[in-house]
Amino acid sequence: MDGEPRTGREATDVRPAAVGETADPVGGRAAVRPGSRSAARRRGRIPVGVAVGVLLVMVLAAAVLLIAGSRHETPIGPLGWTTSEIEGFTDGEQFRSCDFGEAFYSRAGVEDVTVAEGGREDGQTECSGWIAVGDARVTASVIVEPAGEQKREKISSDLPGLEEWTSSGDPGGDGFEGSLAGRPNCRMTGPGSLASVAVSVNGPCSLAAPLARQLQNFGVQLDEEHFAHGLLAVSGPDYLDVGEPEGELSWARYDERIGAASAPGETLDAGNADFPGSTLRLDSARADTLEVCAETTFVLGEDAAGSTTVRVPTLVAVTPNGETSFLSPVEDGLSLAVGEARGITYCGEGVGTIAGDFELLVIPFTFAADADTSRVDEAATAAPDYWAVPVRT
Repeated sequence: MDGEPRTGREATDVRPAAVGETADPVGGRAAVRPGSRSAARRRGRIPVGVAVGVLLVMVLAAAVLLIAGSRHETPIGPLGWTTSEIEGFTDGEQFRSCDFGEAFYSRAGVEDVTVAEGGREDGQTECSGWIAVGDARVTASVIVEPAGEQKREKISSDLPGLEEWTSSGDPGGDGFEGSLAGRPNCRMTGPGSLASVAVSVNGPCSLAAPLARQLQNFGVQLDEEHFAHGLLAVSGPDYLDVGEPEGELSWARYDERIGAASAPGETLDAGNADFPGSTLRLDSARADTLEVCAETTFVLGEDAAGSTTVRVPTLVAVTPNGETSFLSPVEDGLSLAVGEARGITYCGEGVGTIAGDFELLVIPFTFAADADTSRVDEAATAAPDYWAVPVRT
């Protein structure tokens, strides 16, 4: 009843208002006054979801730091080599050795590599092997040389990943000083820590591009600017796809002449002005890295000069990649009667830049008395009559 005092359970629901609270005139409960110490205690509590989120961020950050730290301690290169192992080939800045092992060269298409540590007269170190091109092979080398020794120009940019490499010869590796005109040769050097390393091939640069990319990957691994982006960096450097050797043993002068060559056994004019009508027949030829030899039969023509001594022509052997070897008669200054035949053996320096199965051009050539010896090789290779003989080296 209204106005009657509350008793029992109803009475226990009523308590005095505490400090910071006001009495609830309806329910008899105390209400928290804003700004009181009770309200402050409730605002200071961190929600459980926020605490869990902060903890997860801390765990992830620790994991990233752990991964970043371990990345620098494990092999990161394409060959599984650590940076410290690659640094073993350098003096701290430049490469001083090319003895990188069989796997390094084989991945670039170079086989049967031999190492000449400081064996060259100029003190350079050279590692040479073979690159297969069809049924033939050409030599490819890595040469450690003093940086800046050669005059260099930018090479053709059609070799992906090697745009910063330079060449000591014509752009694209179409020839370097001392070679026959247009003979495909390439010698190139990389940037940065690769400035002391040259790649050389007796063919177009595209044949040696995989070898250069292998070296480029070494340089990238050593160059901190490419992969050391702070402790939080978990991605490694951008390595090049090495690829496969591409290209042909294509020397334009050889390609133009091979189709019109005579076969072994055919008789050609010997080109002797003193004895017109003299002929020369190529019976056989062989070639290896030591020497190139040819067996021929010479028949003396008419004696137009009244000479008692016969000068037989020199032979020039030319490979598909433009390497030349001058073959001299083992016996010269022959005394023959008109119409007499004589077997003559010719020999010269071996073929050092190509091996395997290929056709060798054999060109008879007579030196003129006023010949320019610096250009005689080009004059010889332009002679009108010649043979093509299959050889295996």
